[in-house]
Amino acid sequence: MATYAVDVSDLEALSAVVDKIENDLGAIEHVFACAGVARVGPTLSVPRSDVELMTRVNYGGVVNLVYAVLPRMIERHRGEFAVVASLTGIVAPHKMAAYGATKAAVIGFLESLRYEIDGTGVKLACVCPEAVKTPMATDFFENPNKRGRALKTAITPRQVVATTEKGLARGRFLVLPGPVSKGMWRVQRLLPGLTRALQSIPCLSVWDETGGRCTPLR
Repeated sequence: MATYAVDVSDLEALSAVVDKIENDLGAIEHVFACAGVARVGPTLSVPRSDVELMTRVNYGGVVNLVYAVLPRMIERHRGEFAVVASLTGIVAPHKMAAYGATKAAVIGFLESLRYEIDGTGVKLACVCPEAVKTPMATDFFENPNKRGRALKTAITPRQVVATTEKGLARGRFLVLPGPVSKGMWRVQRLLPGLTRALQSIPCLSVWDETGGRCTPLR
């Protein structure tokens, strides 16, 4: 296994690493993009610099990776390109405005792109998970007790990857890896008013102070 470190928000550096990977290992045929940062809390309390950071990494990083890799796949008429967005890009939870907006931007960008690459031989998938058991949980829950409770109901990275692989194999664009993401996607499409009502329940807030068992949106 080889590891290559790069700042995804730097297109020039990212393109150079992509060149090196293909020189060292051969053509890139499969991408699973999962770079992101989260800064959450009451919207106007999140520093503007943090909003810029999330925009630069969560959205800009995806755009850069697409520019660096996708043309190569299209030229070769083959490849699988999966990007992890978030359920928060579909259902906007309170106190995660900027983070959710970057994920919504990713979804919109990829959804438009999918039509442009149709017939090129490249498969594109947008993955929108709920809470996932990763170190990023620290960004969502500063309180270790709340973090522990949330992670009990979170899905695993293995589940996300396995569901993504199945989705790519079946030619699906939108991949919903867990029961919460599947359920909330349906509710948002069919009963948007219910989504709004659910968001008013304190237990769905990442900054909930009730101490109850919550299933947060990722």
